Amino acid sequence: MSANKPLHAYLTNEELHHLLPFGFIVLKQDSIVYANEKLKEYFSVTNMESYQLIIDDEVAHNVWKQRKVIHTIKYIEQNKYYCIYSPSVDNQGRMQCVTLIIIPFESFMEQVKQNTDYFPIMELIPLIADYSPDAVTYVLPDLNKTIHNKRWTTTFNKIKSEDKDAVNELNEILKNIINETVESRRSSVVNINIGQMRLSLQVTTKPIIISGKLYGCFQMIKNDEAFKYFEKKYEIAKKVIRNLEKTFTYTDIIGESFDLKLAINQAKLFSKMKVPILIKGEPGTGKEVFARAIHSDNKKNYLPFFRFDGRTDSTSLERLLIEILDESNVYNGTIYVKYVFDLNETILEKIMLCSKKTEITFIFSTDVIEMHKSHFYDWITKYIIYLPSLKDRKEDIPLIIKNYLEKMNEQYDLQLQTLDEEIMHLFNTYEWPKNIAELQNVMEYIGRIANPSTTVISTKMLPEYLNGEREETYELSNEKASLQTAMDEFEKKYIHNRLISNNYNKTKTAKELGISIRNLYYKMDKYNIDRGRS
Repeated sequence: MSANKPLHAYLTNEELHHLLPFGFIVLKQDSIVYANEKLKEYFSVTNMESYQLIIDDEVAHNVWKQRKVIHTIKYIEQNKYYCIYSPSVDNQGRMQCVTLIIIPFESFMEQVKQNTDYFPIMELIPLIADYSPDAVTYVLPDLNKTIHNKRWTTTFNKIKSEDKDAVNELNEILKNIINETVESRRSSVVNINIGQMRLSLQVTTKPIIISGKLYGCFQMIKNDEAFKYFEKKYEIAKKVIRNLEKTFTYTDIIGESFDLKLAINQAKLFSKMKVPILIKGEPGTGKEVFARAIHSDNKKNYLPFFRFDGRTDSTSLERLLIEILDESNVYNGTIYVKYVFDLNETILEKIMLCSKKTEITFIFSTDVIEMHKSHFYDWITKYIIYLPSLKDRKEDIPLIIKNYLEKMNEQYDLQLQTLDEEIMHLFNTYEWPKNIAELQNVMEYIGRIANPSTTVISTKMLPEYLNGEREETYELSNEKASLQTAMDEFEKKYIHNRLISNNYNKTKTAKELGISIRNLYYKMDKYNIDRGRS
């Protein structure tokens, strides 16, 4: 190299700069002397003045003054770059210029990994966390940043949904444990209890030390019982929501009896077939719940569920069928018709035609024992699901009650745990003429009157008509009452019990009593029976 030729003349040699696989800049004092073509691939700028924005003036000044190499990370246009500032001196040790090498950070790391055994710990940490079955977080050495897996996020969200103060308490405890671990550089296992529920958790904290250097800490929270508790609460909440929205699934059909399991298995099988399904069972056995569960299992839960009563909605049903048969209208989903055999032959024929021409699933239900034979009858009775009455599956009653208690506790913030022995005996001997619908009404009645602190359901919490089953008599408030007074008192109790049995459905109650709904309202006012419920 000639002593008379400046160093940057060699550094800017046109034959050399095209060969460089990275961005290259030559600086002298505060000015850019040269920039190679590679920079144009990295940035949208094209002139020397624009490249000045890339330079960190303070770093360049320190390199010139201290004559040492400085490595930095630079964010330019939201991209990350690895930068190397180097001093260049002549043969006499005099500063000539500062060179800057700029490499996209990802490219730089790829080269490092290809040519060395280095593997960035920050890439390894998330992989370890994600594959852990526990709630795991990684805390960086400066304690200001964390990386955690999905189980950690889920656990914290579930705790927060139950007790916000518990999350704050837990965060404070975890922070203290981390500080102690960093200071001592020793692993620890700590059992803690947090929140009003005094939820029990086990916290394991381990420092990550490589070649004597601390790279942060792993922290794990483990409590399978707590996680299962929150999972159970979540499932109960989903059941309550499905019950309110009437978007049932098979998990909402409670029982282990053979006949019920057979019905569920048949429903699952039929739902995968393009066939009409008939659900047959006594009133109150849950035919509509089955129909909606089939709709959900048929992967049509995002499509409409049309519900019609063959006794009262025949006009609306026929109107919909005509729209469906109009080829300009495209329909899909499920049509459920209860009391299907109350429909006239014209509508039944339209139903069969719609089933053949569309992808609509048709589900029907009936409580009729003897059905009129017809072409529609032959078509509809190929795939029948028989629902057992509650009196024929009394072994399921404890499971059903347990399910109702869990939902009521969630919905009404109660603490109900069990029924006393006398009620269980009554429930197991009672015939349940209205099946599971009646049991549901009884449990909802108990839920409405239960004290928030009550844990055991007693006979005094039952509707009067069930206590009447237990006592087999009505007790008069005055044994010397006149015949008319006794008859009025009996009538009042009888009407009240029928209303409770029908969940205060006044139309249904009036029909059972054989009186008009207007007459029912008159008697409710006469006996001061609450008529405000719907």
